[in-house]
Amino acid sequence: MPDAAALRHLVLQAPAPVIARMLGYTDQQTSRIATAAGSPWNRYPPGDDRSP
Repeated sequence: MPDAAALRHLVLQAPAPVIARMLGYTDQQTSRIATAAGSPWNRYPPGDDRSP
């Protein structure tokens, strides 16, 4: 698992739910980190996992 600084950097680069799934975090964990980091993705709409 990445350290806190690396995780903050990641959530600035991609939506928090994407990072969560890649690293085994919950969406809530990465969303909190993204909000704290000032992520431009914090208003990114969640996708539909059932889409092909």
